Amino acid sequence: ETQIDIEVLLPKEDDEPSFFQFFVKSRAAVLVFTTCLLLSLGWGSTIGVTPAVISDRYARQKHGYTGSDCASFNNDASFPAECSKGFDDAQGAEAVSNLSGKMIEFTFSAVIGSTSDIHGRKFLYTIGIFLSITTTIILVLLQVLPNLSPNYYYVFSSLRHFISWLTLSFMCLSDIMPPPWRAPSYALVMTAFSLAFS
Repeated sequence: ETQIDIEVLLPKEDDEPSFFQFFVKSRAAVLVFTTCLLLSLGWGSTIGVTPAVISDRYARQKHGYTGSDCASFNNDASFPAECSKGFDDAQGAEAVSNLSGKMIEFTFSAVIGSTSDIHGRKFLYTIGIFLSITTTIILVLLQVLPNLSPNYYYVFSSLRHFISWLTLSFMCLSDIMPPPWRAPSYALVMTAFSLAFS
């Protein structure tokens, strides 16, 4: 009976590179890290203006508001009622979008994982990245097209959970990195993900 020596998978102190040396020399690991960093920077750059844009659009389309941007009012006394209603609509839509998105991710994560095990991760990873940037594209279009409904933003915000690029990032790292270095790799990617928001 043939036995597999698992020690060959472990990094040796004498002739193996350190974690950072191995990580940097791995093109795929660096690509995953860079992708997470850039996507997080993109989200961090737009997340601050999203509520103002969406609320203002709801106020104009659903409640007939025609004045200045809702974000231009600094105190509650002068804040238009239409803007307040638009803000409430945006909060409600965000809650529904988050709930449906998490349900979609919970339902399809196992399917996506098994599919990527069979057919490879590159194609699904690319689709996941594309889905993740659709909300940013919609946010830009909302400021260019005055008649575009803000509901599209929340629809695509839910749909992007069909394929979680962050989960696939961890899968890719688990394929690339030796077992002792997988946890540090996950931590490094999550550090990049968090720093981009800060």
